[in-house]
Amino acid sequence: MLALAEAAALQFVDLGCHLEPATPKWEDPTGWHGVLYRSGLAVTHASELRERPEWVDPTLAAIIEAGQQLRLGDLVRAQQARARFYDQARAFIEPYDLVLTPAMPCVAWSHDRPPAEVGGQAIQPMPGGRWPLMFPFNVTGWPAATVPCGFTSDGLPVGLQIVAPWRQDARCLQAAAAFEAVQPWAQARPPLNPSL
Repeated sequence: MLALAEAAALQFVDLGCHLEPATPKWEDPTGWHGVLYRSGLAVTHASELRERPEWVDPTLAAIIEAGQQLRLGDLVRAQQARARFYDQARAFIEPYDLVLTPAMPCVAWSHDRPPAEVGGQAIQPMPGGRWPLMFPFNVTGWPAATVPCGFTSDGLPVGLQIVAPWRQDARCLQAAAAFEAVQPWAQARPPLNPSL
């Protein structure tokens, strides 16, 4: 999977880009992101869970219930951590026009067996913590696009995430369109029953 994402990134050299590896030096946003994610869903969907629980997916119900257990202090600390993170993230992306990452840390999983760990590192069991390569950019408000960049030997799709700095939406979309032009994917289809 990583090899496919790296090969996709190399396509950007053919598009005239200079590539260099970079590792963010920001604090792990997982904890405070979970607080913001769960509290937001709790505020938005608590009445639906209360009034029509049969309409709410069990996974969403668990997130709402976890969000309802949070205290005001949890939310204030999460917002403070988010502000610190934003400053760290802004310093990271400042010298770059784009950041390229795999979209996910692993290939697609079965709907009834989410991964417990990736590369020996535990993944949050609650949804919202399973996308550690995406939510850092969601919380900054930076534009990001995911484009298919290949399939594993089992036929599972792999995505490349293209991220641009704040308010550079056009740059992000132009990069995604340029990548699609050199590596078209619309006709490719994963198998109906890949081995998971």
